[in-house]
Amino acid sequence: MQKKKRIEYGEYIVSDPEICHGHLTFKGSRILVADVITFVAQGKNWHWISQAYDNRITEEAIEEAITEAIKLTDASLLNNQHTPHISQECNAFFRHSDLTASQETANN
Repeated sequence: MQKKKRIEYGEYIVSDPEICHGHLTFKGSRILVADVITFVAQGKNWHWISQAYDNRITEEAIEEAITEAIKLTDASLLNNQHTPHISQECNAFFRHSDLTASQETANN
């Protein structure tokens, strides 16, 4: 079995199998990107989110997470005009380790 590798997404986001089972986190923390995106979806402002995590993530890091999610969602919608759902690539962005685990299971 091939060992999973650390993958960096931009300046602030990382997927590291040694941290939070490889789920996307903000570099230098165990703060899940998906949790922060959930706060944004709930209407929390970025300053509130940053303070909720004791300023361990910056508003710039939150912006990067949202920007990457939008890019992936836009690409999904453009590529699947008749199926407006989040693509496998977008899902992989938020659940990298889940995608890798399912692929490894399929290969075994």
